[in-house]
Amino acid sequence: MRAIGAVELARTASDRPIWLASFGNTDAPGRPAVLIVANLEGDRLVASELALDLCKHFAAGSPLLDAAAVHILPAANPDAMAAVLAGEIPHRGRPIDNDHDGRTDEDPADDLDGDGQVLQLRIPDSSGEWIVDEDDPRAMRKADRSAGERGTHRLEAEGHDEDGDRRNGEDGPGGVALEANFPHRWRAHRPESSLFQLSERESRTIADFVLANPRIALVIVLDDEDNMASPPGGASSSDTDSTEPRSEDAALLSVLSERLYADDEDKPRSAEHGHGNFADWAYFQLGLPVIESSVWSIPLDTEGPDGESDGSDEVKMLRWADLHLTDAFHAWSAVPSRYDGDASVADGDSGAEIGGWLPLVQHNPPASELEAIGKRYRAFLDGMAEDFAQLTTKLRREERGGGIVAIELDVTNQGLFATMAEMGAATRRHVPVRAILELPEGGTLLSGRRLQALPRLQGLGGTTTLRWLIQLPADSQASVRLMSRTAGETLVEL
Repeated sequence: MRAIGAVELARTASDRPIWLASFGNTDAPGRPAVLIVANLEGDRLVASELALDLCKHFAAGSPLLDAAAVHILPAANPDAMAAVLAGEIPHRGRPIDNDHDGRTDEDPADDLDGDGQVLQLRIPDSSGEWIVDEDDPRAMRKADRSAGERGTHRLEAEGHDEDGDRRNGEDGPGGVALEANFPHRWRAHRPESSLFQLSERESRTIADFVLANPRIALVIVLDDEDNMASPPGGASSSDTDSTEPRSEDAALLSVLSERLYADDEDKPRSAEHGHGNFADWAYFQLGLPVIESSVWSIPLDTEGPDGESDGSDEVKMLRWADLHLTDAFHAWSAVPSRYDGDASVADGDSGAEIGGWLPLVQHNPPASELEAIGKRYRAFLDGMAEDFAQLTTKLRREERGGGIVAIELDVTNQGLFATMAEMGAATRRHVPVRAILELPEGGTLLSGRRLQALPRLQGLGGTTTLRWLIQLPADSQASVRLMSRTAGETLVEL
């Protein structure tokens, strides 16, 4: 057993624990750490399942632990996860005024037809933006107005308009989205963003942990966004609204993506890039390398019974669900007669229907696929044991008489990872690798600096050369100590 232990970092607004499991030796000087954060949205149960699987794997022993410590947050948003497991819409526990009417949680979604699920209302509306998909009447797609299409429906949460604002179920329990509460690209005056950055216990707890652990050399986020299945191309610069990683960091993602998906199987899709999420804060503001994985998505390459393969993404997803799941989509059916003509349900429109995807189905695979997913990620992480920055040295020494010695020391990074991300160099938050010249008693530094900060060393051979001119007493020895928070510490005898 190599686990350091599991600790309760904090408790949520609904008094649920936020657990952290840690593995490996964190006391070794300069030993890097990996932070894995799962299920920030709350409805990605597969992410939490994968994180727990990795906990078991690291507890049993992994090659990665010989090179790095590992910290895992299996359920970063316990309140939202508890809500979705109870059949509710994912939400945190703290009440919030979603519709800005001075009241909180007064218009929750309702199970109108009593089937135990809160789904969607499909309401005929000439001002709506949705139309019924011609390839499958269960699916809805947005009207393409540029092609002359006009919307015929609007989609809303199943429920009454209990507060009389002509919207259904828009102010239910809670409302803050944890993945909208981190500083990078945070948006003010949005209910899901909360009143200020890092206002929530969960986001503040995660941020405090990252800031208190400067040895974190890699962050892995298992949630709804993905930068591995289709790695980004990279950008030459960044600003306060950036979503594209720097070019060298993007190149690293491409290398790691090839490993993770070496067999070229179905790759998960990414959600749209959100505002105020944890991964962006860790990368763009802290300068840490960040891997994002949505872990699993419904495949889009399934053929229909007649060999058809075209259609919108939702049509393709329904095609797969029909073959592999017994209960994934609730067919659209009329609102129960007891609500017929009830303006609080359909704003007086006729033809309102209840239906849609059942909760959790679109983002979480059948249980039979969990072992294969775990195997893929276990192998991927085990394979990273040699990837972190590794410093090697080459010494050149020239005696110039009178105890004077000219020293040149090449310092090379042999690992795949740079000594800091390209974004880390831009943010200037990271302590660089330091070289400290140690002279014996009576030794004199004639040229060069006793303490030097090394420039960022790229992976796979990035090199810098340090130079000194020193004078040493007879039979004495000088040395250089290389110190890094994530690349180890080395003493080089000169």
